[in-house]
Amino acid sequence: MNRIYAPHDASQQRYQEMVRAEQIISQQTPARQDVARYLYALPVGGNRFLASLAAQLDRYGRLSPRQWECAADNMARSQRPAQPAQAAAPRDEDPLPNVPEGHYATLSRTGNNDLDFWRVDRPAEGTYAGRVFVKRVIGGKPDTNVRRAEVRQALEAIVAAGVDAAGALYGQTLGQCRTCNRHLTDETSRALGQGPECRSRKA
Repeated sequence: MNRIYAPHDASQQRYQEMVRAEQIISQQTPARQDVARYLYALPVGGNRFLASLAAQLDRYGRLSPRQWECAADNMARSQRPAQPAQAAAPRDEDPLPNVPEGHYATLSRTGNNDLDFWRVDRPAEGTYAGRVFVKRVIGGKPDTNVRRAEVRQALEAIVAAGVDAAGALYGQTLGQCRTCNRHLTDETSRALGQGPECRSRKA
């Protein structure tokens, strides 16, 4: 039986996001290009103000002069030698829960649906290597980026449900592989929530 491919290719979308970032950076003046790279490289769950600047730059391709100045000041401070810690780091700076790249389903936190569906990306190479991206999977629409604060909540929900259980639930509910998101066309794959090729790579 021919396999039907899902309309959204995660690798292609990640590549397009990186290309867009480089295009936006290259459009800035030389003095601002390093600041733009600094904003794009910010870790998930960090400074909310800087995260809002990064989101605005990514959406509109520009910032106001004052916003550029604030971002540059923060970049300069981040490059100074670190001082001894005086207190425990706030929760937003704690490491994010370790959830492998893939697709997951968890009980809805809002009650608007019975389940929430997630896509977790963890680039291993390029500008975004080491970062964690979470998108909400919504039927009939492109996967949607979640707010940085919601990234932690989604990952914690996946861990609480059990990484394997949440992945299997995604595949069983939507009939798409928890790993590659392709349609599952045989009974065993649908029961496990994962296609044979992805199962063999995991083994």
